[in-house]
Amino acid sequence: MWNQDTGTSAQALNTGVAGFNKSQSKYHVTSQYIATVGTSETAFTAKLATALTSHSGPNLVWSDSEPAYVPELVSTGDVVQLAPFMNQASGGLPASAFNAAMLRTGTFGGKIYSLPVDGGDYAVFYNKKLFAAAGIKSTPNTWAQLTADAKKLTKNGVYGFYVPFGTAEWTVWTYESMLWSEGGHFLNATNTKAEFASPQGVAGLQVWLNLIKQHLSYPSDLANSSESSGYPGFQDGKVAMYIDGSYNLPTDDTALGKSNVGVFAFPATKMRAMNTGTNMALMLKSSPAEEQGSWAFIHYMLSPKVQAAYDITAGFLPTVKATGSTPAYRAFVKSDPRLQVFLNELSYAHTRPSISSYQAISTDLGQQLDAAFLGKESASQALRTAESQANSVLKGA
Repeated sequence: MWNQDTGTSAQALNTGVAGFNKSQSKYHVTSQYIATVGTSETAFTAKLATALTSHSGPNLVWSDSEPAYVPELVSTGDVVQLAPFMNQASGGLPASAFNAAMLRTGTFGGKIYSLPVDGGDYAVFYNKKLFAAAGIKSTPNTWAQLTADAKKLTKNGVYGFYVPFGTAEWTVWTYESMLWSEGGHFLNATNTKAEFASPQGVAGLQVWLNLIKQHLSYPSDLANSSESSGYPGFQDGKVAMYIDGSYNLPTDDTALGKSNVGVFAFPATKMRAMNTGTNMALMLKSSPAEEQGSWAFIHYMLSPKVQAAYDITAGFLPTVKATGSTPAYRAFVKSDPRLQVFLNELSYAHTRPSISSYQAISTDLGQQLDAAFLGKESASQALRTAESQANSVLKGA
């Protein structure tokens, strides 16, 4: 098995591998960390695609790469469709067992090629001391309320909110919830035409641009080069609110103190909306015995008790619905009720389209969003340019 896991994720995966190997004697999983140079997702996927083309890849992949990369791998012809294994009378794992949005991330052309092994979404983190000092006694439910609170919080070198700044996928991923919250669509129902430059898409982006124009969110690159969420500024006390995932709670707690870090659901404009992402497991074509061994490991790792232990260690959200009901995971959430915010958001979560052109579309959109944040283009101009580029990509131009 090839994997990309580091830190607590590697610890959780290694524990799972050891547990699986100890639990039975028919199969043995050897897990190999694959270091990559450059952007981890693109570099890892390129390395894997090359291995598949030459039929020299592993039996199994446990990847941090987003499932939007699955179509590129599927095109090699060496990725195994998982429905026959999922539907086995014994040792199966039906589609109904998964969070529906998360399962869609690995579905391409109506066929399931990867399964979500750990999940995530995002919410708004806030500094409780700054809220109290500004006289704010409740958290906002809408972007209008958040803007009003940001005005009270922006003073003495502190900014009320951090707009996800930069051209990385993080910016696009979070903007998509703004689009959906307005009732808009990223692509049409057949994934053949971009639709995010609609009035709804413009309105969603304008909410963030208004925060910037009112100097309530300073669009400086407070984050590192790979993620534009703004957590360094939050941890330094320069930002009162920002968007992030549950996995970053421990580092924020260390910086500010757990009692000072609050979380509330991603605000609504016309409706609640959320984007979910997952890491993935996929099987590569090999002998029938090896494929059964790969499936046995996936099935073991996604069993509720084992996945609960994995998610508790790594800080991810369950992808299998039953995992959230295990005593261990319920106790974990009880110990930190902030996690319930992220779990609740999954009930209305969308997901990005799993199409081979998504990455190119996202890259162009990220660049145009960045231009809008810097005041080089209006919301409408930026989105129209990105949509035109997207439609050229979708047409194969």
